[in-house]
Amino acid sequence: MVSEIIRWQTPLAPMRRTATQDTELGGKRIRAGGKVIMWYVSANRDEQVIERAHEFLIDRPKARHYLSFGFGVHRCMGNRLAEM
Repeated sequence: MVSEIIRWQTPLAPMRRTATQDTELGGKRIRAGGKVIMWYVSANRDEQVIERAHEFLIDRPKARHYLSFGFGVHRCMGNRLAEM
């Protein structure tokens, strides 16, 4: 249940980065120097990644499959403490 609450009500707002070179992301062109923002709450409601993402399900399969604490090597070291 805790993981679903954290996914549903993400404790972080956005993460902003500046593009260092021209690139394309999701079919959109981003120029060097352009600002890119990722909203965690949007990522945690992405129906292409999370089945029934707009539903609050306390028994969700793969309950820890969300981005509230980052992902991979960029995952927050304190995520388990925050869950407690």
